[in-house]
Amino acid sequence: MILIGYNLKRSAPHLRRGEGQWGVTLVEMLVTIVMSTMVFLSLTILLSTAQSFRGSGENQTEVQRDASLILKTMAHIARQSTGYTISLNGAKVTFTSGACSPSFQGGPTIGPGGGQVQMSDGCSIPTTTLLIDGAWSRATQFQMTSVSPNKVVHARIQITYRGLQNELLETDLFLRNGT
Repeated sequence: MILIGYNLKRSAPHLRRGEGQWGVTLVEMLVTIVMSTMVFLSLTILLSTAQSFRGSGENQTEVQRDASLILKTMAHIARQSTGYTISLNGAKVTFTSGACSPSFQGGPTIGPGGGQVQMSDGCSIPTTTLLIDGAWSRATQFQMTSVSPNKVVHARIQITYRGLQNELLETDLFLRNGT
């Protein structure tokens, strides 16, 4: 009886490692390279996605901060006012308050490059403050509407940050001392 078999020790000495020999075969090296590349690409995609979400979150935070700053400032002045006047087709509101009459105006056509929101203190020597400079944040909509004469004014303000994030705020401003 003849046994047909394959004996690595006698027939293929070049396929086995001898004692004291070490190294890596070409197949082992290729498998390692492919697996390392897959892990590296997965981490790269994960990190770039996380960075994108972080940037988007920062933009949204910035535009919300800008829009709420305007409305808080307007609400503070409106509460102390006795009346208001809306002009420039709703793009400007002037509050009547003692010696000074502070006003807010804004929108895509306000300012040198457009998109500014300005506040003027309305005193004898007026001081104008830029609440939105029109550079990174731009007022794309600034509309005031009379709800109740000298009592309530409706504000609709849309701010765009870097042309990527929009924030639209609408609220009613109540004049505590309105007549």
